[in-house]
Amino acid sequence: MVGAYSLLHSWTIRFMTKILCAKFSGINSFKFFMAYKGSLMVTDGLLLEGLQKCKSLGALAMVHAENGDAVAEGQQRMIDLGITGPEGHALSRPPVLEAEATSRAIRLAKFVNTPLYVVHVMSTDAMEEIAKAKREGQRVIGEPVVSGLVLDDSWLWDPDFATASKYVMSPSIREAGHNKALQAALSSGISQLVATDHCTFNSTQKAFGSDNFRKIPNGVNGNVRYVQQKLDAGRVQKGIMASRRRDRGPVS
Repeated sequence: MVGAYSLLHSWTIRFMTKILCAKFSGINSFKFFMAYKGSLMVTDGLLLEGLQKCKSLGALAMVHAENGDAVAEGQQRMIDLGITGPEGHALSRPPVLEAEATSRAIRLAKFVNTPLYVVHVMSTDAMEEIAKAKREGQRVIGEPVVSGLVLDDSWLWDPDFATASKYVMSPSIREAGHNKALQAALSSGISQLVATDHCTFNSTQKAFGSDNFRKIPNGVNGNVRYVQQKLDAGRVQKGIMASRRRDRGPVS
């Protein structure tokens, strides 16, 4: 399955018209960024409006769940400490910030009474928030991605920038252990799909952030590695995703 959705980051009459046109053209999900302060990030007020609009249209609201304000603070903190490499990316946006935003989005969706799709869930912390909501009967979908299932953040600490920068994405690839927990969520049915999150940049583009991790384009190769990594029995629990071997989730 390949999904299509529209990105939303502001509300104007013109933009609302585009949303209606998109819906009537077959786009039935809209994505809101709670991260990327100063560019794509929406306020809670805009997110609330978006959830309400999605409900009225019968569309699915999707969120990139990270606390953008706190991430920006964490990034500046790393720079002030002289940590400018790819490892600073992971250190500046820890799992707690993903979990906080996930929890906030879930509660706002509950307030509006509309389903919610949380894209690229990368941490145990965030998946626990989703599991709790599902146990309480809320309609929440948590989407793990290939990189989060099979990798850990040790790659971001590689002394070779060209290697480490390949693994910069948001939310960040987490410490060892989170990937196993995400696999377990698939095994137990808490999560029922996997996405590629395919978003690639070449080494020249990644090098834009060679002296400042904030400038490294975010994205990893999801498609080329997809089947190979899913079928690697040494890294993914055998049988968890056997029925999904040929699926491809929405690029997010």
